[in-house]
Amino acid sequence: MKPMAKPILAPLLATALLAAPGPTELVLQFVRDVGADDLRKGWDEGFAKNSSAQLPALKDRIATLNGWMSDVKTGQRLSFVHMPGTGVLVNVNGTAKETIKGDDFA
Repeated sequence: MKPMAKPILAPLLATALLAAPGPTELVLQFVRDVGADDLRKGWDEGFAKNSSAQLPALKDRIATLNGWMSDVKTGQRLSFVHMPGTGVLVNVNGTAKETIKGDDFA
């Protein structure tokens, strides 16, 4: 498995991904078991830290994402496909969920 991007490169990588003209995918493959509550807490903290100004507009969609979270085991995956103009398709360990509408969610 290739190492993850260094933290200093992460903002540049995120900017490049969001500016891409076509669909982009982020895959999280878990290297340890993580409980659903920890995932929800992580999403809440991440959105609060990185999107605080947009939080009121994102609140219901974050709740939807959190509702899809379940315990994950080592080797399982979460994937997110941003489709510009449509939103983010969420896949939880091989099970496609719905698309969270809006480019602002990406």
